[in-house]
Amino acid sequence: MSLFWESTNQTLYQHGLLNSDTIAIGVPLNLGATSFDITDFNFNRTAHKNSNEKGLFCGTVCKQDTIQIFSGTSGFEFISLNKLVIDLIVVSRSQLMPLLAAEDQFLLNLQCQEARIAQIPIKVYQHLVAFLNTSFELLKSQPQLMQHADFRHNIASQATGLVIESLLAKALNAPTASPHKSWQVFCNTRDMVNVRQDNQ
Repeated sequence: MSLFWESTNQTLYQHGLLNSDTIAIGVPLNLGATSFDITDFNFNRTAHKNSNEKGLFCGTVCKQDTIQIFSGTSGFEFISLNKLVIDLIVVSRSQLMPLLAAEDQFLLNLQCQEARIAQIPIKVYQHLVAFLNTSFELLKSQPQLMQHADFRHNIASQATGLVIESLLAKALNAPTASPHKSWQVFCNTRDMVNVRQDNQ
């Protein structure tokens, strides 16, 4: 499992194809703003019908409160704007699938068949943002936390659960956790690690 925080200082065109064992979702925190003509880019598949000054993911205009599913058999294309800020969660399909029932495995594979923008329930989006903001803020202020197995396990478990929640919540109409939960989980883990350090 990997977490990424990405920001840009220019307009970028990215394209790629993830390996079949990788599930990756992007959570845009700031879509950015700039002026450019998207017809300047030579796309392989993306439609050119969208207006200027909008980020595009696989031909769809990027919007706040959505996620970007990078996994898919045809790869992805992404025009990101200047000052884009996006967090990404990358998990292994082979490690994630054993956690799910057969029906849920089918639904999750279906959701990740093609790279695309997905609208998810606002509470799920808020939960994602709360978790990611908490993770990066804690690691920025206390990078030594990553030396502790308990903290790494906590992050991995939360991230994996959020990927499942994000991809299946709409399909399963599952209840969503409060955004405050992520803060509490990480505060508890941080305190536990600090106590261990004090006792050494």
